[in-house]
Amino acid sequence: MNKHTRLVAFFLMVFIGLFFFAPGCKKTTTSNDDASSGRFGMISGHITDHSSGAGIYLAHVSTNPPTYTAQTDFFGSYFINAVPAGNYQLIVTAERFITATIHDVSVTGDRNSSIDVVLTPVPTIGTITGRVTDSLNQHALGGVQVFTEPASQTVTTTVFGYYTLADIPADTYNIVAARIGYDTLRVMNFFLPGGRTLARDIMMIPQFGILSGQVTDSLTGTPILGAIVSTSPDTNTVATDSLGFYRIDSLRVDTITVYASKSNYRSRNATNVIIRKNLTTTVNFQLRQ
Repeated sequence: MNKHTRLVAFFLMVFIGLFFFAPGCKKTTTSNDDASSGRFGMISGHITDHSSGAGIYLAHVSTNPPTYTAQTDFFGSYFINAVPAGNYQLIVTAERFITATIHDVSVTGDRNSSIDVVLTPVPTIGTITGRVTDSLNQHALGGVQVFTEPASQTVTTTVFGYYTLADIPADTYNIVAARIGYDTLRVMNFFLPGGRTLARDIMMIPQFGILSGQVTDSLTGTPILGAIVSTSPDTNTVATDSLGFYRIDSLRVDTITVYASKSNYRSRNATNVIIRKNLTTTVNFQLRQ
């Protein structure tokens, strides 16, 4: 081997040595056994109904931070595999039940964390309460019939105007208030959620009619001028004109008593006079001296 050949061979050996033994070029090996090295665990348990104690079918169970999710079987059982070790919130939802969140669920490697959860059914009944008043004078109205559409129950307001529709199914209702002498009032599309008591006050609009008539002398039939006509319950007091006629407008719809009087005449009254909405009721009197 001549000098030139030996020089080439020397540099070739140096190059091979640097390739295989130089720092940073060393081949490393990574284990594929992390999944079985204690870094993953499992969460399992039962989801039951607080009311009956029965298992809840198809409840949805998830973690926060998110990992995997599960649904319960027919008996309410669930399990979530391959959950990385750590602390989690467990979130359980099911139709017609209040969502439950379990805090500080600890998952350790190669172990099962058993978490049973009891769900409370969403309340299915609620209560509506309120007070009914006159829209003109704000006086309380007793004896008002208050009910719902669709029908649930009917109650009557107290003398102070208060009503309570208690423990009726959660739904959307029209609240109806009805009383003689007032326009029936409907509060439309009132939503009542389960488990709540909601207040709804109502103001009712009174109805009005007209009272009129004539007052004459019972013996001669002559119209009596200046006769005084009044009512009970009290409204306006009016006097007859030269032809003996009188008229009282804007009388509330009601059953009333009407009185007629004149000096030097005996007073008269008419009982159980019915005033009707937008109509004129006629009551005539014949007074005797």
